[in-house]
Amino acid sequence: MMVQSRVLGPINVEEEQVIFFPEGIPGFESYKKYVIVPLNEELPFAYLQSVEEGNLHFVIADPFAIFPDYELELSKEDQELLEIESEREVSVWVVCTVHDRLEEATLNLLAPLILNSRNRFAKQAILHHSGYSTKHKLVELLSRQAKKEG
Repeated sequence: MMVQSRVLGPINVEEEQVIFFPEGIPGFESYKKYVIVPLNEELPFAYLQSVEEGNLHFVIADPFAIFPDYELELSKEDQELLEIESEREVSVWVVCTVHDRLEEATLNLLAPLILNSRNRFAKQAILHHSGYSTKHKLVELLSRQAKKEG
């Protein structure tokens, strides 16, 4: 199928690439089908493009590539909703908010996007009782990681 994206233009999507958010994404509950479109194989960023609305997309990032110490524990309810049988079938993304200047970009580590790669079900989970917030500065996380590797 062909998906029209305001930012990326027409995207050819196979049905097996479509991700289904049974509850939608908070604030966008009426849109339940998305596709992940990598920006560059070398970078940990991608677009999460709505299949149903060409104007709706999110910049997402692999949190472990940017912040390897990232930890999360899914609730039993989230595991059941997504029908997760094994940790191996789970991939995690976080929403990246890009402001006017790239240096001000933030990652939402409090509410990651959890994807079951086996059945393509997904959810934006809230990590209650974690020390994470919705606005971790990307440059600070990258700088902290560079110092560790340094």
